[in-house]
Amino acid sequence: MLNPYESKKIFSSREREPSRESKEMKEMREDPELQAAARMERADYLVKEVKGNKQQLQNIALNIAKVQQTLVQLRQLLGLQTSGEDRSVAQDQAQIAKIKAQIAKHQQELEGMREGLVQAYMEELAKSPGEIEASGKTFLQLATDRVDALIQSVQDEI
Repeated sequence: MLNPYESKKIFSSREREPSRESKEMKEMREDPELQAAARMERADYLVKEVKGNKQQLQNIALNIAKVQQTLVQLRQLLGLQTSGEDRSVAQDQAQIAKIKAQIAKHQQELEGMREGLVQAYMEELAKSPGEIEASGKTFLQLATDRVDALIQSVQDEI
């Protein structure tokens, strides 16, 4: 019988067995194919983010132009002074600066992933040697070309 004055440690399910995430992370660290897939997935995510951010920048820029044009027209109709900026335009410009900083961060991350991405593409190319024979290039040349094209496509987005 339990003594009510004795303390008994109760373990949560998290303490009893390792979490699923830690098992998956351990498997990923041990499997180079999973690492390569994770790198490529991260690169795809970053490219999509940059493209989405570019679209958002374009939308904000269009909105700024429309707001400024509308304000000028309203001020002319009301006979008000036409100099000076509106607060919403200043907020939009601040948002643009924030998005540009985020895009630059994503570009830096892709540059940092360059070596890993080249390795991942080389492993992918090793599975389909027909592409190597058709191009006459080495695994390294083809993989480097793919990574350079990926990074260039992100830089072209700005």
